[in-house]
Amino acid sequence: MRVLVVGEGPHELGDGCETSSLVALLKRLLPQQSIEATCCAIKSFKQRVHGKGDRHVKKLLWILNDAAKSNYEAVILLIDRDGDKIREAAIDTAQTSDFVNIRRALGVAVETYDAWFLADHAKLAELLGIRIDMISQPEKQDDPKSLLRDYKNQSTYEGTQRQLYFDLAEVLDLELLRQRCPGGFGEFSKRVAELV
Repeated sequence: MRVLVVGEGPHELGDGCETSSLVALLKRLLPQQSIEATCCAIKSFKQRVHGKGDRHVKKLLWILNDAAKSNYEAVILLIDRDGDKIREAAIDTAQTSDFVNIRRALGVAVETYDAWFLADHAKLAELLGIRIDMISQPEKQDDPKSLLRDYKNQSTYEGTQRQLYFDLAEVLDLELLRQRCPGGFGEFSKRVAELV
């Protein structure tokens, strides 16, 4: 399946699709599919669909339209909610829009993508080689990115934070992630499953 993968930052997208933690998660969520991914940062899309309406929705529809014109079979797009429920509403509107005929799994990480990597504390601890207690409600953590950075700095792990996300994406317990991050990963993984 030829897929356009759109994210907000380097932790999702890596240095390219081969090091993208989001693509690694996607491949694990769709193990029976052959995924040919192209990764793009959402900020690289400057255009919006013209007319009245929410600017976020118009940008999302532009991305879907651009992907359809470029003959992608599907779009995977993930943004952080960052406390802005309008972003979540825009994702839901674009997910169900019939403006463009292309399969899609649009998601919102609550509150940030980084929180997903706190959900499976056992795999995180194993990878870093340090003791980590279960993190209560990962989606409600104030600054999960800094917490992950602190854990990394306490360990002997030599990779970058970006590499840590990729390595975790390949081993996290996906069912545990669905349970512990139901608002973000749980909903996103359902939409990904509906692509096939």
